[in-house]
Amino acid sequence: MIIRYHWKRSIARLLVIMMVLTLFTVALTVNAVSAEVGDTIYYEGFETDNTLQQNGDATITLANDLSVEGSGSLKVTPTADNNYSGVAIRNDSLDTPMLPGGKYKLTAKAYSAKDAKLGVRVETRDSSGGDTYGSVGSVKPTLTAGQWVDIALDFDVPEDHKSVTSIVFHNDDSIPGLTFYLDEVMLQITALPAPVEEKEITKLLSFTFDDKAVQDSLFTVAVASEIEWAGSSGVGKSDDTALKVTHIDGRSYTSADNAVRLTLAEPLPAGGVYNVSVWFYAPVAGNEGKDTLTGPGVVINNQYALNEFKLPSNFGTLPVGEWKQVNINTPFMETPLNTIDFRLVVNDKERHADVWFIDDIEISQVGELEEVIVPEWDLKLSSIADIYKDSFLIGNIMNSNQTTDAENTAMYKHHYSVVTAENDMKPQYLSSAKGVYNYANADTIVGWAQDNGIKVHGHTLVWHSQSARWLTSDAEGKAVTRAEAKSNMEEYISNVAGHFKGKVYSWDVVNEAFDGGSIIPEDWKTVLRKDSPWYIAYENGADASKGESGADYIYDAFVFARQADNEAILYYNDYNENDPWKREAMALMAEELNEKWKTDQRNTQPDRLLVEGLGMQSHYWTDNLDVDTVDAAIARFVKAGVKISITELDIPYGSYSNQHSAPLTKDEEIAQAKLYAQLFNTYNKYAQNIERITFWGKADPQSWRAKGSPLLFNKAYAAKESYFAVVDPEGYLLSSWKNPYNDVAASDWFYKYVAYASEKGLIYGTGAAAFSPTSDVTWSQFLAMLYRLDGQTGETRGKRWNLASDSWAKDNGIADSFSSDQPLSRQDMAVIVEKYLSYSGKTLPASDEKHTYADDASIAEEAKPAVNLLYDAGVMTGKSNNMFDPTGYTNRAEMAGVLYRLAEAI
Repeated sequence: MIIRYHWKRSIARLLVIMMVLTLFTVALTVNAVSAEVGDTIYYEGFETDNTLQQNGDATITLANDLSVEGSGSLKVTPTADNNYSGVAIRNDSLDTPMLPGGKYKLTAKAYSAKDAKLGVRVETRDSSGGDTYGSVGSVKPTLTAGQWVDIALDFDVPEDHKSVTSIVFHNDDSIPGLTFYLDEVMLQITALPAPVEEKEITKLLSFTFDDKAVQDSLFTVAVASEIEWAGSSGVGKSDDTALKVTHIDGRSYTSADNAVRLTLAEPLPAGGVYNVSVWFYAPVAGNEGKDTLTGPGVVINNQYALNEFKLPSNFGTLPVGEWKQVNINTPFMETPLNTIDFRLVVNDKERHADVWFIDDIEISQVGELEEVIVPEWDLKLSSIADIYKDSFLIGNIMNSNQTTDAENTAMYKHHYSVVTAENDMKPQYLSSAKGVYNYANADTIVGWAQDNGIKVHGHTLVWHSQSARWLTSDAEGKAVTRAEAKSNMEEYISNVAGHFKGKVYSWDVVNEAFDGGSIIPEDWKTVLRKDSPWYIAYENGADASKGESGADYIYDAFVFARQADNEAILYYNDYNENDPWKREAMALMAEELNEKWKTDQRNTQPDRLLVEGLGMQSHYWTDNLDVDTVDAAIARFVKAGVKISITELDIPYGSYSNQHSAPLTKDEEIAQAKLYAQLFNTYNKYAQNIERITFWGKADPQSWRAKGSPLLFNKAYAAKESYFAVVDPEGYLLSSWKNPYNDVAASDWFYKYVAYASEKGLIYGTGAAAFSPTSDVTWSQFLAMLYRLDGQTGETRGKRWNLASDSWAKDNGIADSFSSDQPLSRQDMAVIVEKYLSYSGKTLPASDEKHTYADDASIAEEAKPAVNLLYDAGVMTGKSNNMFDPTGYTNRAEMAGVLYRLAEAI
């Protein structure tokens, strides 16, 4: 047995390229790289060279005008378009790489001409293969203008993480115009990882492109490039043969449209990890004017939608005129390895090669194969779409490569009635240049949907992200003028929405236009995303004296969409839509644009709104989802008079700052499921206003937030607790409630009301195991219940339990003078609820017909409006024989029912 440390580069780099389709086992006999505590594994002083790599569109150059010592430093000019732009130490470039279980210390000097915050973070792949961005280690030093500042970061890499990818110095606050300098960047080992046994590497396949007759049928290329077997002196990495790729003039530069695909003659079996090594080269000839290109990588099994299959995670750059190796291990393959796409990881002309080569492909098996349980969909489960067919459409997402999977199609038809393209209808995938459109993948999804009787929702026409650069920028990357942007938008929407007219029933016209806020705005334009390329371009030439601004692109987008397809329902779509400031901004925008449309001469359908719907993405977390805020958002959108769709629903376990990568325990599944149940109870409440509910993923591993297990089905495609919560939300909440009371039984008429009120924290027991259902409710007890229903957080337990709620009620005119410990009459309770509704701004459904109780004469005149209001809403419907019993009391069981119905009604 050979034991060594993990800082050796991949063993695959040591293999000798063999004949095509050879098969043999390589024994590990290479000694480990020696390393000790205190060793420096990276140092750069930037005197003559730079080994840091670009990250996120930053510009980096050696500078000789500033330095700590010597004459050189590294000048970094990040973009403000994202918060990860800067430079990085790539772990795969280190001779002694950072490893799981190791401890390290980073030091550096940083300088800026203005005060700024600089982000420094460690990025890894965690135990589930998910990317981490700073949770292993991060620091945010303050750069004082004109001074060199020390940076120090000590960090431990968890043993269960799969790998370290990089350390990034980045523009964390997305500061416009920031330039910073780095010097004396050093990385040291402070503790060694535990020794591990290297896994045996079994060499399976190699391709050196020296036999076209054998290999021709295995390699294909996407629609925007063409390939040829090149044979001339020195053309290959180490010989005279290679595969040449040439971009077709006028075609898309989207990465997937130019990828070279290797389809294995015999798929490699599931249950293994595979190493793929390949060399990329972009020659000077044919790439004139392109100095550094975005780096190369591979995609396994055409899984462009899943990060774990797009490798490496940090792809770096491809210098023109230099061979570069990509050497990666696949994730554990739970399905056979069928295809490998070799690509340049970029979607624009400036950074994508026009001519490039690949050579010396090696594929090896890492370790032994393990048994894999093949996932299977259980179509005996109740159909989600059928359960809600009378309420709203139920949808999910698809990628074009999934449409040929018969089992996937059968599952989709069983559970869903509408589809959204996860990526294939986004602008960057449809158009790479003005007048150039590629509908192949989108058409595949639309055709599949039509063949299977599934509606199609289009996502998305206008977005600041994943957009086509030509729409808002010129050839030099500068913003086009307002007039040019408007013309480009009209051309694009006319082409795209026109192409899908009659096939797409609704569109996300504009996506995520709002950026930051915390205070509820009076003017929605104040909280727009001002760094959106669309906003910037529309601002470029806007005449403020005419009321023009960068915000005008939103109205234009909706008008152009209406003109291109006057049958499609038009939506605005956004995330964090339950935040009070954003829900108000979205509603105000819809109201204002719809009012403007009424007098627009282009409006040929005066009975229709322009912004017909608001889409709630609903990307939540279990740790911070408050379903009441979702209810409040829906209520506000209903008030705005628009349709509502839940467009991208998922609830990963944990939070953004504490992401959960381990498989969920039973209790964690139940906690997640309860939130799904509460959401669907809310959706059912607004069923007449909600058009569609779309889940963003079919099974946990297929989700873009896979590490939190966010969906209804697990990796074996088995139904999770969340599925059962969705198909029967009220029943699930009842069945999952852990009843602590000896005097409340499942057969009691009030069981579900007590369960609801207890789960929501509205009502507490009277003892460790007692609820006391027949005890009358006092004034202060009811006020405390309303206080909790309103979301107030003051103390309502302990010796002084009623002080906060009593004061709240008096201060807000809900209850004036009362005896705290006296039982509350039914008519007094009705009056209190009416006053609470007036205070909170909430409303109850009303009826034009006035109900008269048999004992109406006994109801106090001042209480009758409140009594009638609660009758109309179904909150209090009286007792037997049409009696209201105004001076009678309400016991705790009855009060639980009142709280349940009141919460549902408001």
